[in-house]
Amino acid sequence: MTGSITGSGVIAEGDAIDQANVHIARLQIITPGYLSTMRMPLKAGRNFTAEDTRRTNIIAIVNETLAHALWPGQSAIGKRFACCEKGPKGSNDPVWHEVVGVVADVRVQGPAQGVQPQFYLPLKQMPSDEWDYIGRTMDLVLRVKGQLPLSNVKNVVASVAPGVPLYRASTMQQKIAATLEKSHFETFLLAIFAFIALALSSVGIYGVLSFTVAQRTRDIGIRLALGASPANVVRNVMSYGLKLSALGLVIGVGGGLAGARLLSSLMYGVRTTDPITFVTASAILIVAACAASYLPARRAARVDPMVALRHE
Repeated sequence: MTGSITGSGVIAEGDAIDQANVHIARLQIITPGYLSTMRMPLKAGRNFTAEDTRRTNIIAIVNETLAHALWPGQSAIGKRFACCEKGPKGSNDPVWHEVVGVVADVRVQGPAQGVQPQFYLPLKQMPSDEWDYIGRTMDLVLRVKGQLPLSNVKNVVASVAPGVPLYRASTMQQKIAATLEKSHFETFLLAIFAFIALALSSVGIYGVLSFTVAQRTRDIGIRLALGASPANVVRNVMSYGLKLSALGLVIGVGGGLAGARLLSSLMYGVRTTDPITFVTASAILIVAACAASYLPARRAARVDPMVALRHE
């Protein structure tokens, strides 16, 4: 989640070296301890070791998504692919990387982004051209017990390699929070707009029912004079308000289903047709409608029949 992972074209061995057979995947150069430090489980094969150098077989580890893309329905272990290094004869003679492990998928750009095809190369087998491509920089990942102040990390690095600059030091929690800042802000704005819309709808229901009660004061007085109970009047007024709310709710749910795809990027972990979300929102609106309907209904039940009969 640092934004420093590069992309590369990948071609499986056996496919013609042609643009049509290229799969775009993310490339990450790692040391043998990276996967275990990040708690990324191997699904098959082995991890890198200190013996994996340029003098040994050129190898790689792929994630599950890339393994399925290059060799669907097959085991990726032992398969080879070309990616980012030319051979002695140029582009038509690439360096082939043998897959020695398959690692679980991770969301390298944060929880809101989808999983991408990705492969890992050992640091000791990294060609010099690739070092130049990434500006000869690297990210250092530490896993500690308890809390470790970042100032202590900087002091340790300075004592081991005093000439190496250390920057963008942060905890994983801070990195995750940074990737979600935009989504949190947009969600906060949507929550404010939703609250305003709920308040406006409640005021609207209250206003409509208050106007209706005022228009029907004589009718309500006649009903009360003829023996209708206040409870019946309350039910009658509230049922009218809830009918209006139900009609609006049906229209709103239809519009919500139609427009949810536009907001899918803001709803991490929630499907655009998530039933819990729609049921919860509908329940909140019904409660608000009941509250907005109750006050005019209670006022209608307190109408004096004699005053109502004289009402113009």
